Amino acid sequence: MLPPFTTTYAKLEATLVRLHGIPADQVPAFRARFGSLQRGGLLGDDRPGKGKKLEYTPDHFHRAIMAFELLQAGLSPGVILQLINEHWDRLSAIFMKAERSNEKHPEEDTASDVVLVLSLDLIDDTIRAIDSTTRDKVGQMIMGELDSRMLLINLSRRLRPFHEYLAALHLQPDELFEMAERARKKTGKTAK
Repeated sequence: MLPPFTTTYAKLEATLVRLHGIPADQVPAFRARFGSLQRGGLLGDDRPGKGKKLEYTPDHFHRAIMAFELLQAGLSPGVILQLINEHWDRLSAIFMKAERSNEKHPEEDTASDVVLVLSLDLIDDTIRAIDSTTRDKVGQMIMGELDSRMLLINLSRRLRPFHEYLAALHLQPDELFEMAERARKKTGKTAK
């Protein structure tokens, strides 16, 4: 049996930065936000830091993707951490459904994309429902749930470029990332 795929923090961060189109001058803020989410429990029982090096797994990738999609939608870090900590089993199953959809269907077949559906109440920061549908059935889902606020995230579409970027970055030697990090610490600027 093959060992599970893992990667380093630097490569995961670089992948997420690329996925979200974060400009170089905003990477330190992104890094601080990611670190804060991790310290808050984003990765479940896995807490990097204090000399403990963490190898990031697909479960960690999914948690990070989810967190930053929700940040992009304007949810607060506290709500994001609560949602992920309390409902990760359900969310993880939907991520796996999106992964399987991407394996089975070519990129051109977007009708089969898996869309995460969150029914929200933003006044009291509650998630009323967590569901999924396929892109071709989003309209039916919306018509059935019109009485509430909904956040839709096409997970299949977000996972495709994530995997493409991670594959390209994962092949680069760790030394390049270490050199860039040393240069950043020395100058206080993000390496380009």
